[in-house]
Amino acid sequence: MTEFCRHLSSAFAINNNGTDFSISPCCYFTKSDTVQDLDSLPELRKEWIASDLETNCRICLNQEEQKQTSYRQAGFDIMDNVEGLQMLTIAVTMQCNLACTSCGSHSSSFWHDENVRNGIASGPFVDRKGVDADNKLIKWFHSLDTSKLKYIKFGGGEPLMNNTHRKILELIDNPQDIVLQYTSNYTLFPSKATIEQWKRFKLIKFIGSIDGVDEQFEYLRWPGKFNTISKNINKAKEIYPGNVMFGIEHTLNPFNVYYYDRIEEWYNQTIATNRFGDKSDFNIHPCYGNIGIDKTPPLLRDKVKDKYGINHPVSIMLDQYPYTEHKTAIDWVEKLDEWRELKWQNTFSEIAQYFNSH
Repeated sequence: MTEFCRHLSSAFAINNNGTDFSISPCCYFTKSDTVQDLDSLPELRKEWIASDLETNCRICLNQEEQKQTSYRQAGFDIMDNVEGLQMLTIAVTMQCNLACTSCGSHSSSFWHDENVRNGIASGPFVDRKGVDADNKLIKWFHSLDTSKLKYIKFGGGEPLMNNTHRKILELIDNPQDIVLQYTSNYTLFPSKATIEQWKRFKLIKFIGSIDGVDEQFEYLRWPGKFNTISKNINKAKEIYPGNVMFGIEHTLNPFNVYYYDRIEEWYNQTIATNRFGDKSDFNIHPCYGNIGIDKTPPLLRDKVKDKYGINHPVSIMLDQYPYTEHKTAIDWVEKLDEWRELKWQNTFSEIAQYFNSH
């Protein structure tokens, strides 16, 4: 079964956003389990491998059917066909300083606060403000066999909002063999101690979730400020060690899909390489949920294809996610506009007309 997906036999995805941390083979696997002790891990592995993979691995299988490279396939480039833990994905905290339009209280403490402020019932929340790390997670990690570990991905919330990631890095015996990846919102700058710690590792991939530029970034990644992003990137390029590479994760939704050229131009001018000339990553993904890319209106899809051509990655992604409806998306942003005293039609004025009939 290892050859179906190496995440099943050689990886863990740990979610530390609740009162207990849950675990699965990867972040796309639809089944997760609450972990009490390490003794249960071998049995969990057997259960995952024997489970209904047509259901539990559906996200990857759908991507492959749409001719996209799936997370399952990418795992073969990271992990070898050997026994032992090789990859970890860790959502280290729910703490976050943004309430992004595409997110919610399941992954952001700020979103939780926003729901409370607006009288909306919110899901379970663990207040870790002022807490450096979840001791249970650190104790659990301390007992793991990391001798074959090759790759660690840190996410959140915002992973730089506490020191959990640093405490984990202190427990790694073979840092020279390990690639670290951070998915950050780029609004925070890592501490000097973190930067010093990074020097011990093979490679650092510091990836920013950036869904637009200027006022469009500030709408989609509210209440982030785009000038903060730019200042942090310029500072990072000056002082980060040579083993740090940059990148962005650009999530396409009905409101930013027409403006792909803006993020591409900014990327090429600002963060296409580090100061040593090492090329950055530029990944695009479909947005799901309230502003899922499937909610892009048909006439707007035509306008995007006219602008970029039918063979452009953005046009291809639109074809891979056929139109459903866009009323849900408009209802959502109009509710946010009421809360935040914004007007989405001003921010995305060139395409507002395509959402009129909802």
